[in-house]
Amino acid sequence: MKFIHVADLHLGMHPDANKPWGKNRDQELWDTFERLIEKTEEEKADLLLIAGDLFHRQPMISELRQVDYLFQKLSRTKVVLIAGNHDPLTKDSAYRSFAWSDHVFFIGSDKVIPVKVGDVWVYGFSYYDSTNPNPVYDTIEIQDPSAINILLGHGGDVNHCPFQPEELAKLGFSYLAFGHIHKPDLSSTVPYGMPGSLEPLDITETGLHGYIQGEISEEGICTYSFQAFSKRSYFEEEILCEPYDTELSIRDKILDLISMEGIENIYKIHLKGHRDVDLEFDIDKLQSLGNILLVDETLLDYDFEALYQMNQDNLLGLFIRDLKDKEDELSKQALYLGTRALLTAMEGREG
Repeated sequence: MKFIHVADLHLGMHPDANKPWGKNRDQELWDTFERLIEKTEEEKADLLLIAGDLFHRQPMISELRQVDYLFQKLSRTKVVLIAGNHDPLTKDSAYRSFAWSDHVFFIGSDKVIPVKVGDVWVYGFSYYDSTNPNPVYDTIEIQDPSAINILLGHGGDVNHCPFQPEELAKLGFSYLAFGHIHKPDLSSTVPYGMPGSLEPLDITETGLHGYIQGEISEEGICTYSFQAFSKRSYFEEEILCEPYDTELSIRDKILDLISMEGIENIYKIHLKGHRDVDLEFDIDKLQSLGNILLVDETLLDYDFEALYQMNQDNLLGLFIRDLKDKEDELSKQALYLGTRALLTAMEGREG
């Protein structure tokens, strides 16, 4: 039995809406989901497991119809899904009244129940609120141990159905298919997988994003692997600035970085090191080189000994004298920032 396991698609969210590259990111979530359906059909999967947070908030009927239309493109795959903490079954949820296609199994119970999907039993429940601090998965009893049994769940932190994969593995499931945490987590010791969000949703979600593809034998042995699939990835990188660097050389360092990792990706770049005292970066201009958020953390390359010799009789000289020989990072930061502030103040008085 072949399956594809995905979670945390968050359809309806608009990542990076206030960024230049964010204009179409909401549509990209839908586009990647549609590509996933095409991939599921191509792989001839028997099951598509969606482990919660298909939507970022309560879906509209029109959106559920769009999702079901995409599910109808699956010629042999049965779909099983649950509602997560972002799209729970509130009393006015469109999930409650929506009629899915025959091959789609929505587990809308507020308690873990088994659902027969072909020859497989899938256990799961849907959130009815945005939080659920109860360890709801710990006491499940499998009804037919001789069958293939899958637990479809959502949670893993103190406010969202806490659990330990090693403990759940003792219940006897062939595979533990979970969602909620947005970074992939696959166990090598127990049959447990958390695919993470299909598309990364903010700059904290660096690294690869995608889905889990697996197979369960007739004996209940599960093999599975993570498959990278997202349209974009987030990268958080550092570029070292030297005193001899110019804005053009920093531009080229940025271009080299994004051409190596991919111009379609999104970058938070920290400029580190020391720059010439006369160099000021045009941050907007550098950010326009790509999908970039630039953070200037460089320090000015002061000649502290020369500054001290010229200012021994004033506050700047005393300040430099007290800090220039200290090696700890806090003192170094204070020396650079304080020197800059005092020089700016002195220039203002002279003007």
